[in-house]
Amino acid sequence: IVQDETLRFDNSTFLDACPFLSARASSACAAVCVPIGETGTTRGVVHITTLLNAALPDPTVEAIERSAAQINTRLITLGATRRKASPDTSSYDAPKDEPARAYDEEAVASRV
Repeated sequence: IVQDETLRFDNSTFLDACPFLSARASSACAAVCVPIGETGTTRGVVHITTLLNAALPDPTVEAIERSAAQINTRLITLGATRRKASPDTSSYDAPKDEPARAYDEEAVASRV
């Protein structure tokens, strides 16, 4: 999602449809794709599919957008909590047999 806004697709097989829909649905479908993140920092996308050419009602889409905003808020909170709890990486060297562990917000968002 380049525009950081909710996108609606009537048919996942159309050329302008979200490219991730073809991998998610076993057959053609309609969908709403809602970004998770602030302007310019999309962490992930919520894809909601429905029957082909069946548009989701506006109140349903608005509820999905609110859920995506709550997910984003939680990811920000988790990231801040994780950074606060982690030792200062500039002065900390992990033992050679222990790989360094970094918090990856994108990996968390992709599991949501």
